[in-house]
Amino acid sequence: PSALLAAAGAMARQGLLVRRLDALEALAHVDRIYFDKTGTLTEGALRVVGLVSQTSGAQVSDGLTDELRERWQTAAALASQSQHPLSRSLVKAVQDTGGLQGQKWLDVRELAGQGVQAQDSQGMCWRLGARHWVLEGGDQALHAWSEGLPEARVWLAARAQGGELARGSVTGFVFDETFREEAGPTIARLNALRCQTALLSGDQESRVVAAAQHLSPQGELVIAKAHASPEDKLAVIAQAQSKGQRVAVVGDGINDAPVLAKADVSIALDQGAALAQSQADLIVLGGRLLGVPLAVETARRAMRIVKQNLAWAAIYNLSCIPLALMGLLPPWLAGLGMALSSLGVVLNALRLGAFRS
Repeated sequence: PSALLAAAGAMARQGLLVRRLDALEALAHVDRIYFDKTGTLTEGALRVVGLVSQTSGAQVSDGLTDELRERWQTAAALASQSQHPLSRSLVKAVQDTGGLQGQKWLDVRELAGQGVQAQDSQGMCWRLGARHWVLEGGDQALHAWSEGLPEARVWLAARAQGGELARGSVTGFVFDETFREEAGPTIARLNALRCQTALLSGDQESRVVAAAQHLSPQGELVIAKAHASPEDKLAVIAQAQSKGQRVAVVGDGINDAPVLAKADVSIALDQGAALAQSQADLIVLGGRLLGVPLAVETARRAMRIVKQNLAWAAIYNLSCIPLALMGLLPPWLAGLGMALSSLGVVLNALRLGAFRS
């Protein structure tokens, strides 16, 4: 316990909060670490750079039509009901360009891996989220048009009470994605520690491939699965565990909560959703991704010290207890030896407090 507590203290001083001490033992033996992309390897706040509809499209910097501005306000009002990084970015973008208009929503539901859905005061059902879910039931021409716009990452559409898609309401939102400064060095350092790194993302495959190439030009960051639903992610984790691998997952969103719960070790960002943090064994403070390899190094060092302490305790007891039983070791000397032994164990554990990665 003294070694694990000292390790947790060392991590806390370097921006990593340990919520479950026994997770450090599993972390020391992790074989593969899965990363979510959006909001984890990328900055939490993405910038909206353009909007597109079937009738018009424009870059935000060039000015938007009244129709697109109205759609942007509707999307931001609906996004305010969600904690997804893209939703938060939509809300912030509208607030930065003039303020968010209040809107009353009924029957608000957020579906993991899909998006958020709600009904407005006129009885129209609005969806905001993944393209395939938002445009569900649309005709072939609509799907062909939307598939030709891979840069649009979030979609908005309304449905009448009968469920028919209101075509004039279909709007796509284009984001500028920025990777965290520490994302690339984190991947490189983990691979240097012999931890395989992999991307497990719900984003489109083209963007996941581009992210892997950007963060790891040597191909060390593999793609476990792209365009993955929460169920797909769980299946990937379960398959790796069935092969005897120790698995860690780093995520930040509501969609990541199930896989964080399933993983041997779960790591969440403090800027992420509360549900993800509630399932995490460790929380990275301030979005400092380099805390992840630091955690692996500290956990391994802690387990080495645990083994040293156990070895010393075994040697001491195997040598001193027989001497005491035979009367060759005075009680006062046995007591002093036990106290010094315990002190040595604690001092050895406290060396972790001075560890700097």
